[in-house]
Amino acid sequence: MWRECLIVGGFGGAGAIVRFVLSTWVNTRFPTQLGGGTLAVNVAGCLLGGVILALLETHRPINDSLRLALMIGFLGGLTTFSAFGCEVFQLIHDQRPMAAAGLTVANVLLGLVAVSVGFLLVRWAS
Repeated sequence: MWRECLIVGGFGGAGAIVRFVLSTWVNTRFPTQLGGGTLAVNVAGCLLGGVILALLETHRPINDSLRLALMIGFLGGLTTFSAFGCEVFQLIHDQRPMAAAGLTVANVLLGLVAVSVGFLLVRWAS
């Protein structure tokens, strides 16, 4: 278990560094109020997630350590949105469009509700 934690943590740190660099670069080059850096990171993470999913599908069996390093570690550090994108894609790929739509709506709505609740809790406590 410790070995896997170190793999995920190490590659997660690398993903976080890439997120910081890419987001900063996009925000510096294309300043906007719309969160362009976050959008770029999310799109890049989903693109990489799709590449990794295809490689996992075509190159079985793949080393479990490599799967942990790339999917959970690096992409998790880069953006958890890529995991969401991959999960929704997999549901669509498995011909489960209602589950994909439900997961999409649940993530967006519950995420926004959670941000609002967290924000209001701090305001209330202050």
